[in-house]
Amino acid sequence: PPSGAAGGDLSGTYPNPTIPHIADTGNPHATDLGNIGPGTLAELNAAVTDATLDDASAPRAPSGAAGGGLSGTYPNPGVNGLTGGVLTDDTAHGSRGGGFLHADATGLTSGFMSAADKTKLDGIEANAKDDQTITAGTGLSGGGTGDVSLDVDYGTAAGTAAQGNDTRIPSQDENDALLGTSGAPTLGNPYVTDADPRNTNARAPTGAAGGDLSGTYPNPTVPHVALTNNPHGTDLGNIGTGTLAELNAAVTDATLDDSASPRPPSGTAGGGLGGTYPNPTVDGMTGGTLTDDTAHGTRGGGTTHAEATDSVAGFMSAADKAKLDDFGTPQEATATATVNITGDAFALLDSMTLTPGVAGNYMVWFSTSSQGSANGTDLLYQLFVGGVAVPHTTRNHIGQRSYGFALQTYVTGVGAADAIEIQVSQPGGGSVDVFQRTLTVMRVP
Repeated sequence: PPSGAAGGDLSGTYPNPTIPHIADTGNPHATDLGNIGPGTLAELNAAVTDATLDDASAPRAPSGAAGGGLSGTYPNPGVNGLTGGVLTDDTAHGSRGGGFLHADATGLTSGFMSAADKTKLDGIEANAKDDQTITAGTGLSGGGTGDVSLDVDYGTAAGTAAQGNDTRIPSQDENDALLGTSGAPTLGNPYVTDADPRNTNARAPTGAAGGDLSGTYPNPTVPHVALTNNPHGTDLGNIGTGTLAELNAAVTDATLDDSASPRPPSGTAGGGLGGTYPNPTVDGMTGGTLTDDTAHGTRGGGTTHAEATDSVAGFMSAADKAKLDDFGTPQEATATATVNITGDAFALLDSMTLTPGVAGNYMVWFSTSSQGSANGTDLLYQLFVGGVAVPHTTRNHIGQRSYGFALQTYVTGVGAADAIEIQVSQPGGGSVDVFQRTLTVMRVP
């Protein structure tokens, strides 16, 4: 065996040297440990507990599962909502940071479609043209290309149209109930309204709880969480008779930094993270979605949206915007009250007048139905623009039968202050009743 004076980190003499006092220069526990006493290694191991190893004053690299705005495992977690520094998904796109981040499209610049442009576009049929062929469908007759009219077949059989006094049309009370403004559900009025008590029933859950819960609803409990494994991977055994001084003397930085003993990080997060470990948040993100993105649409070299095509939605191009601006917003006048017409001088048909306010070319549509008081009774419908009759737009009702009338025509050179209106004349004897009617105009190229 060795003999003589011990040196280095030892003192005394061989073969029985001692470990001298450990100075407070690198001891993370800030404790004067003194000389190691006569305890055994088994007693030392028995005193090493999780509480000692998890001392928060001893910094160490994070490990284990990440949480909060992070996923994966430490020390290399991922950021929720990002893949390679790029957003995986962005459901709040265009609505964060106070509103839309794109300017509306103009005749020169691509951009967002404005509400006014959307309303205008919704009033234009697909493949609309100035001169279309009108085909009579079920319940109609007539049709053709250009300035044509359609007759409406009224009745209760299949393939016929209903008139305003048809009992199959819902009553005003039934319409109000459907809108939720009045009425109550009954056998005669089976509609759910705003006042229906079923709309405000909270319906709290009941019955036995399952999954990670126990007990019964509405007040389940979270059961006891058992410690199923030792995170340090060491069989510590039962605590023996060693002293706390012996335990502290054996706890060194090397022991605390043992990579085989994973433990979650703690403390204030920094860098691109906020909050505190082990569940920090990611700066600029909420629930995996960007809180604000002032650079949207300008990073990566410019606009990040492709323009719309016939098969794929996208940005409105400047060319499409200019084309759409050539179409005006449809304007409509409708009247439901029946009017009785007498007198052979042309006069305005009740409510059938519109002043578009913008000069240009206009498509005009008019439809109604009327019934004479006797055989041979006539009624003339005539389109006027700016007080002048438009040629080839006269429609004639003859006799006592009920007829439907429709007019579609293209009028050029309408002034901004010109009234577009339907006038009627009832030459000869008798009178004619005119029923529900609609006049629609729209500016076109």
